[in-house]
Amino acid sequence: MRIANPSQVSCAQWVLAVALIGCAVLGIYAQSLGFDFIDLDDGVYVTQNPRVQAGLTADSLRWAFQTLHGGFWIPATWLSFMADQSLFGGDAWGFHLTNLFLHGANSFLVLWVFFLFTRNFRPSLVAALLFAVHPLHVESVAWVSERKDVLYAFFFLIAMGAHGKYFQTGKKFWAGVILGAGTLSLAAKPMAVSLPAVLLLLDFWPLGRFKQEGWRPVWEKTPLIGLCLVFGLLTLYAQNLYQGIQGLEQFPLGARLGNAVYSYGVYVWKSLWPVGLGVFYPHPGLNIEAAKAVAAGLFFAVTCSLAWRARQKAPWFTVGWWLFIITLLPVMGLVQSGIQGMADRFMYLPVLGLIMVVVWAGAWLWERKPLWEKPMTGMACASIILLSGLSVVQAGYWKNSISLYTHTLDVTENNYMVHEFLGSSLAARGYNKEAVREYEKALAINPFHGDALYGLGCVAVNQGRFEEGAGRFKAALAVQPSHIEALYGLATAQMHLGRVKEAQLNLEKVLSKNPGHAAAQKNLHLLVAREYGRRTD
Repeated sequence: MRIANPSQVSCAQWVLAVALIGCAVLGIYAQSLGFDFIDLDDGVYVTQNPRVQAGLTADSLRWAFQTLHGGFWIPATWLSFMADQSLFGGDAWGFHLTNLFLHGANSFLVLWVFFLFTRNFRPSLVAALLFAVHPLHVESVAWVSERKDVLYAFFFLIAMGAHGKYFQTGKKFWAGVILGAGTLSLAAKPMAVSLPAVLLLLDFWPLGRFKQEGWRPVWEKTPLIGLCLVFGLLTLYAQNLYQGIQGLEQFPLGARLGNAVYSYGVYVWKSLWPVGLGVFYPHPGLNIEAAKAVAAGLFFAVTCSLAWRARQKAPWFTVGWWLFIITLLPVMGLVQSGIQGMADRFMYLPVLGLIMVVVWAGAWLWERKPLWEKPMTGMACASIILLSGLSVVQAGYWKNSISLYTHTLDVTENNYMVHEFLGSSLAARGYNKEAVREYEKALAINPFHGDALYGLGCVAVNQGRFEEGAGRFKAALAVQPSHIEALYGLATAQMHLGRVKEAQLNLEKVLSKNPGHAAAQKNLHLLVAREYGRRTD
């Protein structure tokens, strides 16, 4: 591919590029400044997290570096939330504003990184605009909890750019920036463990270092590889501690491998035709249709083979495809965390690989067919406009929890988790009848869904039907013995029913599993005080 002289790109072109990216991001996500927090995870990370609610204090700073809360060690993300709390006072718009700003910055960094490596401005700008407006990014930008995505990508892209500067200048300063930015990226989201592999891909193309330097590009990344291994092991420990890692009895190895290969195909399809996007996709287990599984497997095998064969004549295809594969690998479920089959947010950075393939394929054709310049420019503009429109609509579903869950149920099937999510959101807003219907729909799909049984118990207790509530909580514990909140709910129902000894025993069990459970501590003290009062009367 022809390499343009950097001096050919004027200051005016850079200003125009930044303005285009800024307008694209604002045009889609300015609406998010009026959005609420989402019930799913935003409580864990922000609204019900006392450390974050305290803002930037000495205690919260220590906590951010010591905690594995949520199953991750992500101090950079915690600090960013605390900074928002201190700056904006806990209002949702402030958290959304930071996500919007980071996505805009990431889109500009894509332009900088691609131009730095290829010295080809126009394809770099097209890639940056596609990154800015792609609907698969809506979940990461419009969902406050996914600060992890936009923040880790910010430092990841800085590390990529610093790698290019290090190659150009040889200055150790840039090597330090790579390690520092890589560390911050990992401290925002462990998905950044793919960084060393991505840098090696860039060493292959466009830098072409392996032909000149042999194995040196690998050895120089040894510190970064070691750092990623440490973060990877820490994440596995944290996920296991918070019971996020799923066992082989629930998701056998065959189901994991099958879903991984199938998901790669679906991610490619969603990247090309990003409609029907939702907040949660249930893991299919071994229930993937045979025809779809075979088609996905063939597509994966053929594409990987073509990418390998193209490494000399079309290295941009090889690098782009493997960037997509490698950056997604940590979340493909080979080590299954959670019960989702896939997630749009996982594509925040990996989609960059597919964008590279499409855009540089266009640039490659353009060089060989100059007469195609106008049609291809028109196609690029039309694609950006179409994707922008789809993103505006998709972002609108994120205005609140109920609209988000309702939309997800419209575009997915047998989604018992989202029925339960919707039921919980409705119950929290006092729509008990509607909540019960959603819980029952969830149980009709999965009779062993403990959270739906727990939700029915909460509705019963809130309406004064304590015996029914106790029964629901017992049913939830029968299918999910580790459900602490169901155990606490059972203790609460037993307190109202006058079963003091049973309630006290269950509260003690809650505190043995979660010593920081404030409500259980309060009720246990209340029971002990009552019992003491009776004995002294």
